[in-house]
Amino acid sequence: MPEPSRFGFDHVPDVAARRFHEFGPFLPQSFHFLRLLLYFDYQNSFGVVYTDLKTFGVSADLAYQIDSDFNVGLFGKYSDFSTDNGQPAWNLPEIELRAYADFDFTKNWNFSAALFYIGERTDAQGTIFIDSNSIPISSGQINTTEVEGYLDLNASLEYKINPRLAVFVNGNNLLNRYLVVQC
Repeated sequence: MPEPSRFGFDHVPDVAARRFHEFGPFLPQSFHFLRLLLYFDYQNSFGVVYTDLKTFGVSADLAYQIDSDFNVGLFGKYSDFSTDNGQPAWNLPEIELRAYADFDFTKNWNFSAALFYIGERTDAQGTIFIDSNSIPISSGQINTTEVEGYLDLNASLEYKINPRLAVFVNGNNLLNRYLVVQC
């Protein structure tokens, strides 16, 4: 006779306040003067701007065990960022949400998936011109812009050959969104 299924429920709230000295968020490399001198402008490289960063965050993870082989959960996080120099906390989202599931359909096979949302972020945007000698020239003006949030889906299928060896296939960006920001 099969064992009756057990239901489980778990939640993990978290509140945190942190201060980072010389935090280094990534910015599009087009704002780094040295790069202009090195003939390197393909909008796919980034520089780092160091600043002191204060964060305050509230997060919660709500997990539900449907039975011993099937778990689902929700995760949410709100963050507030401030810098000592008054500039935005570049590319850090205020809102992060995730729904996830994990299913062991046999002793050796496992399937997991996660649907997640990353909220709007503030980024720097500027204009780089390429002259007739292929030398990048900055317009000198750097603006802030809001990068829209996005929704995405990842999934994984795993086969455990033995307790120490497994093979797996991961699928990322399954909603096929183009997530590159043009600067």
